[in-house]
Amino acid sequence: MKIRVMIAVCAAKFVGYVCKKMGRQGVTWAGKVAIKICPDILEQLSSQVRKAIFATCGTNGKTTTNNMLCAALEAEGQKVICNHTGSNMLNGVVAAFVLASKWNGKIDADYACIEADEFDFFKIAITSGCVGVNLTPLFSIPMTFLAFCSISFAVCSLVSMR
Repeated sequence: MKIRVMIAVCAAKFVGYVCKKMGRQGVTWAGKVAIKICPDILEQLSSQVRKAIFATCGTNGKTTTNNMLCAALEAEGQKVICNHTGSNMLNGVVAAFVLASKWNGKIDADYACIEADEFDFFKIAITSGCVGVNLTPLFSIPMTFLAFCSISFAVCSLVSMR
């Protein structure tokens, strides 16, 4: 483990803690600090996920789909990293990995379920060692239909090649 990764993790966890004490989520700032200290931190941390990384991308229903997939994996007894807060830009994704890691930068996870914004989707996918397709629909899908189909969206979204 690189010393720069450990410093970035410690600093980001500290920033997240301070933000929470101030009544904020602290996710975006934690990710921003980690990236400033160690620009390749997402690659370093995501490479420690043992089985697969799923990333959900689309116009509507990303958070619901991502959280359902995460809950399904956790129900099977798997250890999962997930950005439950919906912070789906690069900073939020980095923060999900950083805040799930130990202070020394080690991650103990079988899977990662990541909600990714359309803008950052391919950067996140390439950096974390994933390949997949962007499922941004060309039309608006009613929320009731989306909730019914959300598991299939998650399975089709992005799967790592590990």
